[in-house]
Amino acid sequence: MLRYWYRAVDPEYNQKRKLDVEKEGSTWENSLFGGTGAGEGQSRFLMRLHSKNPAVRGWKKRIDLSYLAFSLEGKRGRIVQEPRGYLEPNNIFSLSFCMRPSIEAVDQYWRRLIAAIWLLGHVGGLGYRSRRGFGSVALKAWRVDNPLQKGGTTEEIQQVISQLPIAHGAGSVHEWLNQFERGLRTLKGENGWFPRFSAATHTVIDESIFLIHSKGFSKWEEALAYAGSQLKGFRKEIDIRKRTVFGMPMLVPQRKIQYTPEKVERMASPVWIRVVEAGGCYFPMFGIYRTPPLKAVEKPMGKHKGNKSLNGRPFLVPFKEVLDEFQNHLRRNEFTLEVHV
Repeated sequence: MLRYWYRAVDPEYNQKRKLDVEKEGSTWENSLFGGTGAGEGQSRFLMRLHSKNPAVRGWKKRIDLSYLAFSLEGKRGRIVQEPRGYLEPNNIFSLSFCMRPSIEAVDQYWRRLIAAIWLLGHVGGLGYRSRRGFGSVALKAWRVDNPLQKGGTTEEIQQVISQLPIAHGAGSVHEWLNQFERGLRTLKGENGWFPRFSAATHTVIDESIFLIHSKGFSKWEEALAYAGSQLKGFRKEIDIRKRTVFGMPMLVPQRKIQYTPEKVERMASPVWIRVVEAGGCYFPMFGIYRTPPLKAVEKPMGKHKGNKSLNGRPFLVPFKEVLDEFQNHLRRNEFTLEVHV
């Protein structure tokens, strides 16, 4: 997931590093996270998990969360699938990162890694259904213990992380929002760490919108259930083809059809749900991300599955139209706190 969020923030992720006037190295992404190409190899950093063995539970069906968690519940019948396991809520763990020496300036790699850590800890999640609010992780604190590479100092790296405020632990949702917005400006503002993407070939932070519920709930389950009800209600209101915006393949058993991307097998949703904790309350948040243009195809299910002659004509997935409508739907339902990148 760190690689995912790094790719979302840095348009230079796939550009080769300049080693000198005439020589180029591997791309920034593969140099930082590792790659299989010539001269790439292992990740630039070592990562270690510091945690007791967390308790793992099997997911039990909850009516209020069934829309978002349907695929976590397992199956009974001819094919049995056990419920998926999950970590107990409020599980706390820590990670340490050690950067291998490089010829680049101290902050070249650290900025990229720290940006990915910050994004994961503010808008991301780990594991199954993370786009639907499960597996959310919140960055609580970070520090620099020792100089981690030749020529680098604790102060230099500390200066990098000090530019990204941590929103978790805020006394109110407005304080959380202010810290969050400051961090996004550090990453993508006018004088931010990273320039803008000229075009989106994958999910990117540029032009994303975050909408947070203004009142909040006393329990995280209530906040997540409310977010699920808003997504479910909106999808019911719109035409079936428009629903492809929220992810494919999309099955429509009643009509014995399915919608799939034209040239790839799967399209992940550009809409992420997250629950923000602030001031003792829980606030559902939607993150709506910019995504590349894509065409979808209607295909038959059942006995005619695989018969390409019955496929419909490809159509352009109406991302902008539907996501604009969805934002307005959320605003009408008290998601009135906004951050625009």
